[in-house]
Amino acid sequence: MRPKRVLYAVQGTGNGHVARARQIIPLLAAFATVDVWLGGNQSEVALPVTPKYFTRGLVMHYNKKGGVSYIKTLIRNNYADILREIINAPVKGYDLVLNDFESTTAWACKLRNIPCIALGHQASFRHPETPRPRFKQWLGEAILRWYAPANRHIGFHFRSYTASIYPPVLRQEIRAVVPENKGHITVYLPAYHPSHLLPIFNALTPYTFHVFTKHVAQITYHQNVQLHPIHHENFTKSMSGSFGVLCGAGFETPAEALYLGKKLMVVPIRNQYEQLCNAAALRMEGVHVLHKLSKKSIPAINSWLQSAPLSPANYPDFTRELLFNLVNDIPLREV
Repeated sequence: MRPKRVLYAVQGTGNGHVARARQIIPLLAAFATVDVWLGGNQSEVALPVTPKYFTRGLVMHYNKKGGVSYIKTLIRNNYADILREIINAPVKGYDLVLNDFESTTAWACKLRNIPCIALGHQASFRHPETPRPRFKQWLGEAILRWYAPANRHIGFHFRSYTASIYPPVLRQEIRAVVPENKGHITVYLPAYHPSHLLPIFNALTPYTFHVFTKHVAQITYHQNVQLHPIHHENFTKSMSGSFGVLCGAGFETPAEALYLGKKLMVVPIRNQYEQLCNAAALRMEGVHVLHKLSKKSIPAINSWLQSAPLSPANYPDFTRELLFNLVNDIPLREV
């Protein structure tokens, strides 16, 4: 019997999707022939294999203060190219199409009536039990529903709010690490420029901050702040030895910090509805949420730094079993 052919499409407009793909691709490849499709090239994290297909896709653009710029996003995307990519997408001939919020393959499958399974964090939002902010945004809900449509939705989230939502896919390096407290705060806020962050953290002089950013090529020192280039292993080392973690309200980094039992504060990207939803969920876990990061935030950050850490989250590893069952069309086990 020939091995099943799987097309695994990953959004590459951020680090989180690619970080998850680094864990999923080797597991899939153990019992299927896998072709990888990468949509977008904004991730600083590398895939473990060379993608067979690549499209630019719809790219989100940000301002220096951590918000989505809809004007830049509207102007800088070539919609004729996006439509051409969808029409020409080679999605036929696969036994299974898995999609982690990649719009080109999702719409190509929908237009050709090819079954497509959404497998990722965004898939969890198709379930009404998943937390939302106090005020829902119709545009945000529409994007979560229609950006990458699918026939079936299997999500990952901080809790299993329903049977189709599984624990986070954690990096094996995180599962293997022994957490320490070396006294520094690990910061990953990619939507903010260091010029915005330095005056804030420099005012918190009793603490040392490791800020990971794409804007430096080597470690640079600015009083109590170290600016680090994006580096997979160095970030893991910094976070595992940190006193606390300050990051965006994405999914992967907060999940890792919760698993390690780190003191955690998140700053959702303004105008990004998914992060507002995550912030609502994280608040339920006892995480501190800061909706605007400025010099006025210094007392709130200082108060957070003096608060008690959280107990480590229990995230069992269901990933291999889940993928094996999907490939072989076996009913999925409830979490």
